[in-house]
Amino acid sequence: MSVLKKEFIDRMAETGGITKKEAGKGAALFIETLMECMSEDERVMIYETYFVDKEGRTVNIKVPRPEYSSEIFS
Repeated sequence: MSVLKKEFIDRMAETGGITKKEAGKGAALFIETLMECMSEDERVMIYETYFVDKEGRTVNIKVPRPEYSSEIFS
């Protein structure tokens, strides 16, 4: 299953309790920063993150650590 950018932004807005405009800016900034890191041959590793909901509460998002063999990074 694929999720289009618009659908992803809609979900971000709903999950975070923010406007679609704010979610769009956040998604664009994330993608831009990710691409910048990758262009500098940096590895981006996201294992656990959080966001602050509209009431100001910190909400943790658990992202499972992928299983990598040592061959990938040799």
